[in-house]
Amino acid sequence: HMIVHHDQALELSALVPSRTKRDELVRFARQIDGAQRAEIDQMESLLAIAADRGMTAPRHDMDRDPPMPGLLSRARMDALAAATGALFERLWLEGMIVHHEGALTMGRAQQRRQFESGRHPYGIDVLVDEILVVQRAEITRMKAWLTAWDLSGAVSPLR
Repeated sequence: HMIVHHDQALELSALVPSRTKRDELVRFARQIDGAQRAEIDQMESLLAIAADRGMTAPRHDMDRDPPMPGLLSRARMDALAAATGALFERLWLEGMIVHHEGALTMGRAQQRRQFESGRHPYGIDVLVDEILVVQRAEITRMKAWLTAWDLSGAVSPLR
């Protein structure tokens, strides 16, 4: 499930360079892209290890829009793709905050499952802990940018 979630973060990050002139946002999106790709590789390796042991990953219902916590709806993704400048920056930061909050929701749910079952699947507990720490820090940074860049005046088509 988190791989699907990370795939959307890659899609969001790819939008940034052509829609803003803020170097720090472009660098931030590049950092997110690199981190998400590394985590996807790590999760795919964990899935391969599980498959070698005869385990299968649960399927996720992808019919809803959005299909899981933090994934942006198709309408929101379309609005982002159509925006530039301050409006894009606002929509992107707000969307990525929602996206990160979804990762926190899924990470906490995984921690709860591990606690309740007493099972700590190989590599997942450390990955989840790292995701939670990084996502919280990035949410703080993005909220600060929304304020510092005075993006509240950029009118969203989704409000």
